[in-house]
Amino acid sequence: MATKLVVENTAAAVALVLLDKDTIKRNQDGIRTSLLSLDRQIHDNAVQCMLHAEKHGDTSLMVRLLVNTIDKKTGYRRAGLINWMRKFSPMELSGDTINLSGTDGQGNKRPFLVDKANATPFWSDSDNNEMVARPVFKDTLMSKIDKAYSEFTSAMENTVNGKPVDPSKPFYDGIHGDKMADFFNAVKAMRDALPADETRQVRLTQERIKKDQEFLKANVAA
Repeated sequence: MATKLVVENTAAAVALVLLDKDTIKRNQDGIRTSLLSLDRQIHDNAVQCMLHAEKHGDTSLMVRLLVNTIDKKTGYRRAGLINWMRKFSPMELSGDTINLSGTDGQGNKRPFLVDKANATPFWSDSDNNEMVARPVFKDTLMSKIDKAYSEFTSAMENTVNGKPVDPSKPFYDGIHGDKMADFFNAVKAMRDALPADETRQVRLTQERIKKDQEFLKANVAA
């Protein structure tokens, strides 16, 4: 039996009908199927746009896809698609236009790699993971420094004359081990001298409070 809930709205009270659990799950399955189908449809169309640009030197179709069809208002993973386009072609998005001036790290013009682009959908390439507005916290960065320090220290402890004491464990294979040790010790000293920063924990707490408030708002009658 459906349960009616009333949630507060700035304009007026809106009556909602709570669907049963199986219906909600079926709707979720339908959403996933639609998203997967949309991903494939967009990928296939983007490949055709890339082929067209390679053959005719005309980027207007890719512009239409990225600027007019999948614009910022859609909320779609546009940045990942743009990265995919740049990785496999010389196409560069500049404002509302796309040119063929893209170069690699050595300054060479990037080639069209349409076959590879077709075989590598943008959503499957980790290079295209969205990074927009993703915070980086001090403790996350410091943990990487701590890991590097620990790995170097363990490797040095297992190294004598450039050879491993225990062949089953990592060892340091390089010169200037003493200078490397000085470097890591200096970095660790500076790291230990940094003031405490609880920003990440604060953000996590704020997010939990926000979710609790949203739950209460959605489940407690006005």
